[in-house]
Amino acid sequence: EMHLQMDGSGRQSSEEEMLLDAQKWLNAIVSSAGPEIGLIVVGTHADAFQSLDAAMDRLEGLLKTLKEMVADVEYDYVLRHAETAVVDNKNDFGISELKSKLYMTAEGLLRDILIPLSWLRLL
Repeated sequence: EMHLQMDGSGRQSSEEEMLLDAQKWLNAIVSSAGPEIGLIVVGTHADAFQSLDAAMDRLEGLLKTLKEMVADVEYDYVLRHAETAVVDNKNDFGISELKSKLYMTAEGLLRDILIPLSWLRLL
């Protein structure tokens, strides 16, 4: 989750702190799940912007900065293939789009899973 709000009085952490936290989370996720994961980067607080395009531009800018921070590490691939969504939980804006992306990502991951023969049992 990336808070789209600009730095200011309403933020609990600076943009730099948020990006460093995102980098730590990404490292932890990729370390435990592998680089083939499906990632959806969600920008919250879309209501702070005049339009959906402005909120998406902000999310893309944050994602670009994060990509630059991790350019030479294993999970760079994960970010380059990440989906994005912008939401506002106050009025459910973007929630149905996010749900749709979650289902599609999960479906794509499940399609690629190979079940070991040892897991199969004849009844």
